[in-house]
Amino acid sequence: MIQSSAETAEKIATGMGNASDSIQQATDKTIAKAMKTTLQVNQQAQQANEEVMALARLFNESFRKTIRNIQLASEEFERTDSALAGELNKLNQVPNYLEDMYTYNKAKNG
Repeated sequence: MIQSSAETAEKIATGMGNASDSIQQATDKTIAKAMKTTLQVNQQAQQANEEVMALARLFNESFRKTIRNIQLASEEFERTDSALAGELNKLNQVPNYLEDMYTYNKAKNG
């Protein structure tokens, strides 16, 4: 029988979700810009910071989709595992049926 662990997958997804929340909190913060300077280097640093924040937001969006996919895969494995267990349970009844048929035929034929 296939063994899957929705509990383990959920723990992993929860940990990943917590990490994603931390990323979200970090990217929600605004970076104070130095407005009194006109140095080109300072403007370039501000632009670089904005680009990093945008990349972090994109990463976090993809990360959250990955978390959801892990949860969906775990749910699907659980459904499949349950269905397979039901089918295997039916197969376990076959030997009893065959034994009953053998006993019946033996008694019938003397």
